[in-house]
Amino acid sequence: MTNKDACDTVGIFRGLTEAEIDEFSPDLQRVKYVKGAQIISEHDTADNLYFICKGKVKISKGLKNLETPSADLTTLEPGEFFGEMGIINDEARSATVVATEDVELLLIPKDLFLRISFKHPEVMFNLMQTLSGRLRDTNERFASLMDEMISKNRLMAIGMAASKIIHDLKTPLTVIVLTAQLIENLFPGSSEFSQSIVKQTRLIDQLVREIL
Repeated sequence: MTNKDACDTVGIFRGLTEAEIDEFSPDLQRVKYVKGAQIISEHDTADNLYFICKGKVKISKGLKNLETPSADLTTLEPGEFFGEMGIINDEARSATVVATEDVELLLIPKDLFLRISFKHPEVMFNLMQTLSGRLRDTNERFASLMDEMISKNRLMAIGMAASKIIHDLKTPLTVIVLTAQLIENLFPGSSEFSQSIVKQTRLIDQLVREIL
């Protein structure tokens, strides 16, 4: 599978022509990891976005002061991506990613991804759609976790739920930031207002993490 073929399977590039994909696909880096390899570590610097060409990865979040050291958040498969939140928000990685089987990935450096996004706003729009879908999944997981806490009545369950919520709340906040940046790109005169939205959204993100 060529880089271009791999891009065709990634939803956020939906709507781009073959010529437009040809502009950046040669610049993408192809990397491989064996089963069990740690691809991203929580708190690492966020400098790349990853697309899964082959294999599966597990996303997990570290827990504090609990017997269980981490909580599994989700599993991603070919055609999906990860690493987008840190790139958009300029923050450290919020979770750890491990290969659950041999995987092949396409790596997009942060600066290249941002150039693609601002040149082709539909990429940002597609990304927001994907994140919105993940938010719906988060709502379902949250309801399930609440049932688990009620039935087990255990502090550990509460701590695991809080950790998952912290990570998943970044999704809607990231959508807001993406929307503001997309508006600024389409309407340059709105820069002052767009930057204000981004600033306040990051403040909310910080407050949520402190509360939880």
